[in-house]
Amino acid sequence: MKDQVKRILSGIAAVTVLMSAGCSSTVGGAGGDSGSGGSSKSGTVGKSENSGISKTIENSYASEEIAGDPEIRYVESMQLIGDTGKILVSGSNDEGESKLLLTDESFAAFTEIEFSPETPENGECYWRAATSPDGLIYIIVYITDYGDFEVPDYDDPEFDYESYDWDALYAAQTMTYRLYVLDENGEIQSENEITGLDKYAYSEEDGGNVYVNGFYPCTDGRIILNVSGDDEVYVIVDTEGNLGDELDFGDNTWFYASGYDRDGNFVYLTWGDGGNIIKT
Repeated sequence: MKDQVKRILSGIAAVTVLMSAGCSSTVGGAGGDSGSGGSSKSGTVGKSENSGISKTIENSYASEEIAGDPEIRYVESMQLIGDTGKILVSGSNDEGESKLLLTDESFAAFTEIEFSPETPENGECYWRAATSPDGLIYIIVYITDYGDFEVPDYDDPEFDYESYDWDALYAAQTMTYRLYVLDENGEIQSENEITGLDKYAYSEEDGGNVYVNGFYPCTDGRIILNVSGDDEVYVIVDTEGNLGDELDFGDNTWFYASGYDRDGNFVYLTWGDGGNIIKT
């Protein structure tokens, strides 16, 4: 298993180093220049697009077995932490527990970030981590609390998925989201609940909850949230959990993959009239 993880890490490591070379961009996007404030204003976000990769990458990369031996079973993602030279590795161990590790481009040693958010007594939580181009780590914790409602034992062989009253379960749950900001060494700098999401929630008939589908850290403490309820929107949130302006990326936009160019602009893959396109 460790050999398999090493091979997976080796392949992703090549891609991570490739991304560190960056892409050129001429138009500022959601992760624009520091202090510009352009991404947090209402209206259409400045963007450029390509129907394909217009220029062949000049360098080629080969994967090699890494020297380090991370104690994880599954590698979910690897992300550069700005220009700090450090890389954040997200994954899980043999017990299925989520893990965050720090390493550098040598992949010779891994340091675990101790992160263990509080779980409601009758609830559950999970979290996702992402890095920003200015060298910070952001974690959003997705918390579901069922209050006094009796949650079924899904592992019980007698549990009947088809006849269970799922509507009652969804009606009983309360969902909240907490935003953590960590420095490049994995030390927590701030922790705040994201507020103001209720206005995007589903109607009470549909459960009344709101979902954060993804988030994309930019610069100067700004994060793009992809939020869905009765509608789906992209909206700015700051490090204190306060919502800002909604962003207009055009109709039917979905981020299939994203990253940052060497100027810190937000670059994402989406769908255009002729297929996949890259925008900033």
